[in-house]
Order: sequence, then structure tokens, then C-alpha cells
Amino acid sequence: MPKLKNDTHPEILQLGAFLNNFNQESDRGAALSAAAVLEDRLEEIIKAFLIDGKSSLKLLDGFNAPIGTFSSKILLAHALGLLQDDEFQQIELLRRIRNQFAHTWEYLNFESNSIKSLVFTLPYMGPSDIKEDCRSKPRQYFNFWVAGILINLLWRKNFVIKEKRSNKEYIQLYKVDVDTI
Repeated sequence: MPKLKNDTHPEILQLGAFLNNFNQESDRGAALSAAAVLEDRLEEIIKAFLIDGKSSLKLLDGFNAPIGTFSSKILLAHALGLLQDDEFQQIELLRRIRNQFAHTWEYLNFESNSIKSLVFTLPYMGPSDIKEDCRSKPRQYFNFWVAGILINLLWRKNFVIKEKRSNKEYIQLYKVDVDTI
């Protein structure tokens, strides 16, 4: 993993910058921001795995990209084995939380029953000495979960790149001469 001159991994700097802003967000902003940053990480992980080329980029970027939505990126990353089963389920829960905030005109926060029940379905990823205290603070519980899942996904690209796909030559049972067509 590349390090900066002061031996700080760029992933640590990214995480610190994100969390600094994230902790200042409104509840709605936190849900939307968490989903956006995790969607970006999934896209980065998928791109690190797929072959380099226009076809890979067209799947993920641009108008009507087949893998252009958060939902499709979650599904593809899991189907390719780039997300573990528990991460897949957790990020799907985040997507549901994000959708509740994003698709209502009503005021919602992490204390709203529909949001709180989803948040407490996520695994606790904070310090063990304040776990019980966080059970009464869904926003704090959510913030710890976001930091934990983001830590895992920030480094995932570095592991996935070792399994990067490449164009391969396969045995062709029948070969067509393109020049004669």
C-alpha cells in the first residue's frame, strides 16, 4: 500500500477528512453522505477488479450505465465476491435507510422509529466500553458503523487489485475470419 512522506496511508487521510465532515451533518445528510461515500468505494473496488477498458467504464459511468445505481453496484460487488455476505446485507440496510431519508417529504431523524429499527439491525462497530450507551443513541451507533464499514472498504481495493481481471485468450473451437465477412 502506498504511503505518503509522513508514513500516513492515503486511506487514513481520506477516512479522517470524511469523518470530520460526516460528524457535522444533519441526520438526513449523514445517511445520504454515508451512502454516497460507500457507493464510491464500491465503484472503486469494482473498477479495480474489472479489466481496464472502455467496456468496464461504460458499465459504471455515464447516462443509463447498467451498473450505475447504488443498488446495482452492491449486487455486482457481492456477485463477484468483492463483498462478504455480512457486508452485502449491511450495505443493503444502509441503502434502505438512505432511501427512507431521500424519498420522503416528512421530517425524519435517527430517532424516528422506522430509521432507528433499521440502524439497530446493523452490527455495533464502536468501542466496547460505550456499547450500551450507544443503544440509546442511534445516530452515534450509525456513525460508528459507517466508520467501521468504511475502514474495511477503503482497503478492499488494495486486496482486490491482486485478482484483477485481464483479457485472456481462450481456445476457439471455431474461428471466423473477420476479413471475409
